[in-house]
Amino acid sequence: MIPVIRVGSPAKERPLKINVVGGGISGLATAQAILAAMPSAEIIILESARRAGGKVWTELSPEGYLCEGGVNGFLNKIPKTLESCAELGISPLGADIAAQRRYVFSRNKAIPQYVVGHASKLGSLNKNLQTHPGLILTGNAFKGVSLNDCLVNASQTAKSLLATAVTG
Repeated sequence: MIPVIRVGSPAKERPLKINVVGGGISGLATAQAILAAMPSAEIIILESARRAGGKVWTELSPEGYLCEGGVNGFLNKIPKTLESCAELGISPLGADIAAQRRYVFSRNKAIPQYVVGHASKLGSLNKNLQTHPGLILTGNAFKGVSLNDCLVNASQTAKSLLATAVTG
């Protein structure tokens, strides 16, 4: 069974109902962008994992180290990332003296890198999507591989979805 996350405040009249498939950064940021533009929207986020957040997670090791996992590190110099933090009312933790010792562990295929022919497949997929108005695909599997790309694409996806919903 897929857990369902319901976001948005109850309203007497729901002008728009939206299903977001995937509760990773792209799905959560898209839902946030939609609600910022249309607070009365009813959004259901479908996530197959036990928790939202996708591949991004934070864990405190038994030794007291803060370990970040995910597609890439948080870059506090990227404007869109900082804007999103401000909208959520959170602030990034600054690095302290202990952060001078850093270790990076990676796995093969940990960050989605596009294979030869990806652009052609994406073009074909976008062409097929034209026959399904209201169905929009976003996320780092399609455009960009960084946290910032997910946030920027989420804003663009929300605008596109809302424009489609308004114009029909």
